[in-house]
Amino acid sequence: MPLRTLILALLLLASPSFGDELRIPFHPAPNMPYFQSPQLNIDSAEYDTLMLRIKSEKRGAARLFWAINYDPRFNQPKSIWFTVQRGDHDYYFDIPSQNPNWVGWVKGFLVYPETGTGGFEIKFATIGKGNIGTKLKSGWQEFWGPQGRLIEGSTVNNFRALTIWGRSINLYIYAIVILTAFFSLAYFFFLSSNLSLAWKNCGKITLFAGLVFWGVLTFSQLISEYHQIRLDLERYDFRSLEEKRAIAVESFGRDFYPFLMFCKSHLPGRAKIKFLNTDPTVDYPFGRAKYFLYPIDFFAAEPDYLIVYNYEKDLKGVMKEYPGFRLWKRFNERGYLLWKK
Repeated sequence: MPLRTLILALLLLASPSFGDELRIPFHPAPNMPYFQSPQLNIDSAEYDTLMLRIKSEKRGAARLFWAINYDPRFNQPKSIWFTVQRGDHDYYFDIPSQNPNWVGWVKGFLVYPETGTGGFEIKFATIGKGNIGTKLKSGWQEFWGPQGRLIEGSTVNNFRALTIWGRSINLYIYAIVILTAFFSLAYFFFLSSNLSLAWKNCGKITLFAGLVFWGVLTFSQLISEYHQIRLDLERYDFRSLEEKRAIAVESFGRDFYPFLMFCKSHLPGRAKIKFLNTDPTVDYPFGRAKYFLYPIDFFAAEPDYLIVYNYEKDLKGVMKEYPGFRLWKRFNERGYLLWKK
């Protein structure tokens, strides 16, 4: 095979594109902080790589959800967290390597930008069978976060391990160090035929390799902390505590925090409540909102109050669904409180 033909074949093999792809339209969901595809029926065994072309005015995190025939809900177990860069960029997802719940027939996708839908646009999306190029692109994108790069949760274990194709980067480092030790031992023994000398030289090379990877991971961690500080400054700056709380949940709706404060001002301190909302991504912002309304009881088996925000049913439908509850206080057409008489 001529060298030029071989080089061309390798470039085509490694190019981040795939054939036999399906175009998937995404549209903003009305009055909801996410973008959603229409109803789909995609075989997960035949299609494994999704490409999104996103234009964003902000840098931040977003989450890709999907629904399957076994579980038609959009929820966290069937999702991938990824970083959105400012500007116009392509994002590749080798989904089976990043999440084991890519099974059965895929019924739809949802993209939830944590910075809000303003200035965020999904210009183009396709799904197809990936190749070496798309897999490398997906792995490189995964390495740069946000998992392992941004703080998750509120415990002492805020940073998770960096991953490539769904596996901890530490596994790859262990493998490389072990192979380095094996091949260096074989190399020095081949040169000297002296096992003791080969072991000595092998130890030096292996120790050096370990120190190099330790330095690389330390530098990588410094980059992660720098990005976290920069994002926090861009998002929160030196605003007041109330302003920061409002920003933390603004992706759920710009009036969501004022609505929560409205509820807090009208509910008894130990009120037993139930929250009604049809947004499948509600767990993210509302998990924080529970702290804002403490000590209100969100887990009461028999609530005395209903907090309704962006619910699929109107007021009459809610009262029909929950007999005995009547309108008590109204914030606006999308949010109100009901009380059990």
